[in-house]
Amino acid sequence: MFKINKELQEQSIVMEFEEISFKVGPKKILKEVSHNLKEGCFYSIAGCNGSGKTTLLQTLLQIKKASSGKIYLQDKVENNAHYFSYVPQNTQLEFDFTVEEVVMMGRYPYYSGITGPGKEDKEKVKQALKLTDIEHLSKRLVTTLSGGERQRAIIARALAQDTPIMFLDEPVSQLDIYHQLEVLNLLREIVDTQNKTIVTVLHDLNQVSKFTDEVMVMDNGEIAAYGPPHEVLSPSLLKEIFRVNAEWIYTEDHKPHLVFHYHHNKK
Repeated sequence: MFKINKELQEQSIVMEFEEISFKVGPKKILKEVSHNLKEGCFYSIAGCNGSGKTTLLQTLLQIKKASSGKIYLQDKVENNAHYFSYVPQNTQLEFDFTVEEVVMMGRYPYYSGITGPGKEDKEKVKQALKLTDIEHLSKRLVTTLSGGERQRAIIARALAQDTPIMFLDEPVSQLDIYHQLEVLNLLREIVDTQNKTIVTVLHDLNQVSKFTDEVMVMDNGEIAAYGPPHEVLSPSLLKEIFRVNAEWIYTEDHKPHLVFHYHHNKK
C-alpha cells in the first residue's frame, strides 16, 4: 500500500521510496533500495542482466509486493492507474484492434459504470495520437504496423492514461536502431513538453547518456550509483559493474559519447 507525504509536492517529488526490498524465498532480489522521482525528469535504470532492474520497476508499481520498505506519493490515489502507466517488455497486440482502439484502452481506468468513452476520453486519445505522430494511423489495424509504429501506439496508450509517471521496461529492446532513436526522441519530447516523469530500463549506455537526465545503476539488487549519466558512468564504475573498459570522448558537436574496449576478464 502506498503511503502519503504531502510535503513531496513542495519539493516537486512525485514518488519517494525508502529501503524497498523484495525477496523470493530466502533470496533478496532488491536490497533496501531508496531514491525519489522528481516531476518532469527522465530517469533510466541500467545494469547487468539479473541486477534487479525489472523487479524494481514492478515493485514500485506494486505488481510485486515489497517484502519491506515504504513508497510515498504526494496525495491519496483512488486508482493507481490514475497515477502511473506501465509499458512492459514485449507488449503483445495480436488482435485486430485499430490504433485508435488500442490508445483508447488507456482511458479504461476513467470509465464510469457501463458507459463508454466520453468527450474527455476522446480528446485525450486525440492528443496522444497527435503527440506520438500517429494520427494518420488511427484507423489502421495494429497487426499491420511496423515495430516502431506499434511501439508508438503502445506509448500513446500510456499517454492517453494521463498519469504523472510513466514506467517503461526496455521499450526499445526489440527495435532496430532507427526506431530505437525514434521512440527515445519521443519520450524525451514527452518529458520536455508534458512535464511527465518517465522511468525506463535501458541497456545502451550511450542512449542513457543522450536522452535521460539521471541514471540509476543497479548491481546485485542495489542502486550502486545514481546521478547525471556522464558523471555516474565513470570508467571505474563501468569496469567494476559492467566489466568493460570504456572512456568518454566528445563528438564534433561537443556531445559526450562512450567508447568501449572489450577485454575478457571475469568479475
